[in-house]
Amino acid sequence: MKRNNEEHKIQVGIVNYLSMALPPDATYWAVPNGGARSQFTTKSGRSFSLEGKRLKDEGVVSGVADLMILWAGRLICIEVKTPKGRQSQNQKDWEERVITCGAVYRVVRSIDDVKNLLDLLGCVKPRARLGKRGLAQFEERTELDDWLGN
Repeated sequence: MKRNNEEHKIQVGIVNYLSMALPPDATYWAVPNGGARSQFTTKSGRSFSLEGKRLKDEGVVSGVADLMILWAGRLICIEVKTPKGRQSQNQKDWEERVITCGAVYRVVRSIDDVKNLLDLLGCVKPRARLGKRGLAQFEERTELDDWLGN
C-alpha cells in the first residue's frame, strides 16, 4: 500500500523528534513494510508479487507498526496515521499480538502524540522539549528548529 505524503511528513517529524528526545539508552528504527510491489500474472491468471513473496519468506509480517522504540527492556510500537487515518485489520491484529506479548502500542497522529506517550513512559531527555510551535532544544538552535519554524 502506498503511504500518503501527509503521513510521510508526520513520520519524518516524529523521527526527528525521537533522534533528539530519546535518552542515550534507547534506540528506534522504522519498519519499511509499505511500498509498491510489482505484480506478475501467471498464464493461469493468478496475480502475485515476487518481491512480496520474498519479503514474506524472510519474515516480513503484514500490519507491523511503522516505528519501534526499544528502551529499558520495553518495546514501544508506534503506528503513524493522519488525523483521519484508520488502522487496517492486519494492523489491529498485530497490535493485539504485541500487546499480549507485553509491548506498548500506540496509534499516533502527531509529534505531540509521541511526546505525550514518551512523557507518560518517562522516556525523554530533560533537555528536549516540544513547545507550541514544535521541537526546540534549550542549548542551541538546530536544523529541526528551522524545519519546524521555531
